[in-house]
Amino acid sequence: MTLQSRVSIMTMCDAVCAALGQAPSIVTAQSYDEVSEGIPDTPALQVTFASSIVDAATDNDRRTFGAEVRQSAYEILVTVYAKRRADLREDLRWQHLVLDELEAQLEAQDTCPPFGIVGCKSFRWATTRGVIQYEDGNDYVGGEIVVTLGFH
Repeated sequence: MTLQSRVSIMTMCDAVCAALGQAPSIVTAQSYDEVSEGIPDTPALQVTFASSIVDAATDNDRRTFGAEVRQSAYEILVTVYAKRRADLREDLRWQHLVLDELEAQLEAQDTCPPFGIVGCKSFRWATTRGVIQYEDGNDYVGGEIVVTLGFH
């Protein structure tokens, strides 16, 4: 991926947010530039950049014609707020429902390129559930999904 064809981190966050925001129960989907000081309505998700790793461009990659290839992976963090913590049984039901819907949205990504991100060749994800304490002092059941986008 050359500098001119490089996809911005903002574009990656927006694309993942748009895709996951289509899950049936999601009421609020906020990309990095829409994150608010409080959680508006739940279920909600917030999408931000987490990290990246970029390999050095080398001429000894297993590619034809001696092309130099720079492989990179960008981790996009999706923080999921299923509902405000109240009753354990109901909380867990909502948590599992919302996370399952988001997993289904990820599994449904059958477009090429994934999420419509030009240059993205692959993606994978890891989901963890948890209780998230927000800055407003409230606890929310939900979890985190780390979506790793691969470019080469």
